[in-house]
Amino acid sequence: MIRCTFYYYFYIALFAAVLTTTFCLKNVTISKCCELGQSLQKESNYSCVSTNRTSWTPQIYSPSKRKFLTEGTVPQNWILNPSKRPDCGEFETKILSLERQKTYIVFENGSLMLFDDLDNLVHPDKYCIDYKTVIACSIEKQPQVKVKKCCGDGGIYVDIKKSCKPMNGSHYKISLNEDFKLVSGFPDCDKHMIIAGKLKDAEIFSNGSLLLKDVNVLLPSKHFCLEHVLENAGPSPSIFTCPSLLPPPPNRVVSDDSSDLRFTLYPIGLALSAVFLAATLAAGSLLPASHHVLHWRCQTNHVACLLVGYVLLCITQLGGKSISSAPCFAIAVAMHFLFLSAFFWLNTMCFNIWWTFR
Repeated sequence: MIRCTFYYYFYIALFAAVLTTTFCLKNVTISKCCELGQSLQKESNYSCVSTNRTSWTPQIYSPSKRKFLTEGTVPQNWILNPSKRPDCGEFETKILSLERQKTYIVFENGSLMLFDDLDNLVHPDKYCIDYKTVIACSIEKQPQVKVKKCCGDGGIYVDIKKSCKPMNGSHYKISLNEDFKLVSGFPDCDKHMIIAGKLKDAEIFSNGSLLLKDVNVLLPSKHFCLEHVLENAGPSPSIFTCPSLLPPPPNRVVSDDSSDLRFTLYPIGLALSAVFLAATLAAGSLLPASHHVLHWRCQTNHVACLLVGYVLLCITQLGGKSISSAPCFAIAVAMHFLFLSAFFWLNTMCFNIWWTFR
């Protein structure tokens, strides 16, 4: 109770310091919700009901005197407008009562302070006051700044397919503070978009713009979106933006692979190896007498894995950068499996040789 009383008078003193810039108050029109002979009744859904009261005595605080005015005293600068309720329009209408606890304070200059929103004062046009009840419009709050989430709620970006897919889970949620609102959408780019980094390495401002610290570029809110990438998922989402908004990469001396003799010899050597491996398989198939031997079977599987692996590796050397993402990914997985299989078959052959000559 002591703490509540302290805060109550603390906020009164705080607003009093702001309001008491002069002792000469301007005339202000104050609306009374009902006629002078009526009052708001909670039991009748806050409609106006006749009352026996002959005077209108709201509780008013005077910053100049630093105390509440005597009950029954109405400031001389007040012009009473009875039976007038505020037009709140799209804003919420609040009905507050002083029956049990203090929920508002009316100041001598006509401003109204609501205890559930101490940072703002309500203008006299936005409230009406009765004996112990006030009807006020909620203060307009600053709208949330919209930040684009590329794939929308419950989506994630797949880089291989260059598209979004639904993906549920808390790992792929993007958390921003309450000043921002995530909306689905991609940046307004003329062509394609690129990944400019991670959100943890950038800084987002209150107006929705984002600073890429690595390249010192400020992106407007409509020219970027945030999203997790399936192939590179992590706690921080990636930043998608337009290539034209980023500075050109620094000049680097890039070697021309076509002029390097090694990249000419690699596919030739792999192709020759594949030919001789195929000849080895053909020669083994022409000797049916050895087909039942365990060592021949292990050798055949080993050579077959090497043959297909070398063919795929030769394709990657010949194709180079012209191979798109999906075929490149499939070839890489196949090569990984085939070369591992070849080493395992070689291990089996070694064990079989040791077992034979032990």
